[in-house]
Amino acid sequence: MITRRELVACCDDLLQAPADLKDASRNGLQVEGTDSIHRVAFGVDASLALFQAAAAWDAQAIVVHHGLFWHDGWGRVVGPEAARLRILLSAGMSLYASHIP
Repeated sequence: MITRRELVACCDDLLQAPADLKDASRNGLQVEGTDSIHRVAFGVDASLALFQAAAAWDAQAIVVHHGLFWHDGWGRVVGPEAARLRILLSAGMSLYASHIP
């Protein structure tokens, strides 16, 4: 078991883009879940299918390349966006995104 803070620190250390990299992604912790993490799921896209599979697997965190939040992203949380967030929040799962080349 690790804490959410430890997972984020590890991912920040290993995956963070250089400071001068211009990227549209809001890299880092995008959704805060439970403090205790026993299982981490990994995927390319922050998709509904990934979130459903991670919830069924009882993951407490998900690490992805393409996260939910971008600098020019969502203006509202409705429809598919709401469905994805609902799964994360109801399961207490954290979402970490790292969109680096």
